[in-house]
This record gives sequence, C-alpha cells and structure tokens, in this order.
Amino acid sequence: MRFYATFLADASDPAFVQSNIGVIQFELLDDVNGALLSQEEATRLNPNDPRPHLEQARLLYAQGDLNAALEQLAQALTKNPNYAPAYAEQAFVLGRLRAFTEAQQALTSALSLAPLVGEYHALAGHLFTLQEAWSAARQALQTALELGVVSAETHSELATSLNRLATLPGQSSRPTLPWRWTRAPSMPGCNA
Repeated sequence: MRFYATFLADASDPAFVQSNIGVIQFELLDDVNGALLSQEEATRLNPNDPRPHLEQARLLYAQGDLNAALEQLAQALTKNPNYAPAYAEQAFVLGRLRAFTEAQQALTSALSLAPLVGEYHALAGHLFTLQEAWSAARQALQTALELGVVSAETHSELATSLNRLATLPGQSSRPTLPWRWTRAPSMPGCNA
C-alpha cells in the first residue's frame, strides 16, 4: 500500500492520482460512495480523460446499476473513441444484459484496437459460451490462453465448449485437443 501511495504521489497527472484514489477506496475500504466521489473529482481535474468514467462504470456495475454504467462508458468513448478498455467493459455490461449483438459490436471494437489483450479474447469466449456458439467460444478461449490469460473460468469454459463440440451431431466422438494438452510431459520418478 505504501508503494502504491508513493507511486501516486510521484504521478504528474492529478486526475490519474484522484482516479486511483477512488480505486483504492473501493477495493481496500469497500467505500463505493467515496470511490464515486473520487472519480467525479478526477473528471473535474481532467475533463478529457476517459479513465474516471471507466472506473465510475465499474463502480456502478458493482452496485447493480448497469444502465448508469453504460452511460459512463458512453461518456468515456465520447472523450476517446479509441479507448479499448471502455469498449471491453461495455461488451461485458451488455453481455450481462444479454444484448449479445451490441456486446459483440463493442468487443469487436476493443479487439480491433487491442488485438493482443488476452482478457478481451476471454470475454469474447465468455459471450460466445452464453450464446452456445461453441466453436467460436473454443477459438476465442484458446486465443486468450495463448496470450497468457490465467483464469480458472477461461479453462472451465474452454472445457465446456470442447465437450459440447464433441457431442454435436456430425462431430467426432473426441475433440482434437491442442498439442500441448494431449499428453502430460514425462517427469523423472513418475510412472505416467
């Protein structure tokens, strides 16, 4: 915590500092109202910065106010139409509302701006899983893992999609697994 406070004290952007104070208030103190006030202050300090709107959206989502969260994300994108995290968060919230077409459009924007962010591919896999689009889910989730996402949920959803693909009519009884998952490596002293 002390390191983080020192880092913030050295930051030259007061809006960045204020926004991160809001994140700390929420994550460490569970103070949603204080965190929202910090984000509003960050917006006042730098009206052109989309980050406080993204953080406000996350706080509003945590409170269950998904429509207000979407409004904050729209404001973030008005300030910076190339802000990939806002598109990804928008896709997540829209997915929770089961507005899959709009969620996919937002996620496509995020991925076009930041194609190497594994978490965005994991989110795509999650959205495809919710829609039972198993092949697309498998592809997105495998890409997420290849990009370094470490998530039990991602592995679980990949296993589900592989299982569902294996049981579809016209599919082989076993899905073809990527080479790295077909057999555990031999280890000295182990009889596998």
